[in-house]
Amino acid sequence: MCQKTWYLCGLENTLGLKMDYRYDVFISYKSKSKVWLQEIFLPDFVHFLEEEVDKDVRERIFVDWHDIEAGDAWEQRLKNGLGRSKCLISLLLPTYFESNWCTKEFAVFDHRSRQCGMLTIGQPRGLIVPVALHHGSRFPEIIRSMQALDYKDFYYPNFEGYRKRKIYPRLQDELRQLARTVAQVIKEAPDWNPEWLQDHWLELPTEHLRIDKFTVTQPRI
Repeated sequence: MCQKTWYLCGLENTLGLKMDYRYDVFISYKSKSKVWLQEIFLPDFVHFLEEEVDKDVRERIFVDWHDIEAGDAWEQRLKNGLGRSKCLISLLLPTYFESNWCTKEFAVFDHRSRQCGMLTIGQPRGLIVPVALHHGSRFPEIIRSMQALDYKDFYYPNFEGYRKRKIYPRLQDELRQLARTVAQVIKEAPDWNPEWLQDHWLELPTEHLRIDKFTVTQPRI
């Protein structure tokens, strides 16, 4: 166990706490989808997830805008969130795979899933719930091999009047089903491992996930 992990464990032991998962869900997203995530996706998703797990989950969902505070070492806070979350919801846009941090977040949970015996014939479900906000023709191969939820009809960067649109009840139905899926992934998450805070679990290759933005011919969203 590395010195940093010993320090974190020692600090929590001093406070009489058990080092364990801190979050049920880590939400990974591109900044361009932040307003949609904040105003449209999260309120209903949180409501439906609370119905599924029968507890308040507002403090159990890691989203960077409310879990990174002024004065924090933001990179270390993100890594702590990754290491101590049970699963990942990735909101996929083509530009998601141009982002260093988005690909890092995806790689962490993909690696953990495979190291814990998931994404196999015997246990095909992993720790990532991919939600596609755009068609996947430019997504990397690893994404095309996963069953992503199709939200492209629901994603509008301009959310004014969204809840009055006919499509909104359909989105609510999809979010209710998403909450059921995520609740099951949370339930099946492996026991927390302090090694997940070590660099070799957090600093993983991402070349297989990256899309070179300079070779993109389609409009980038």
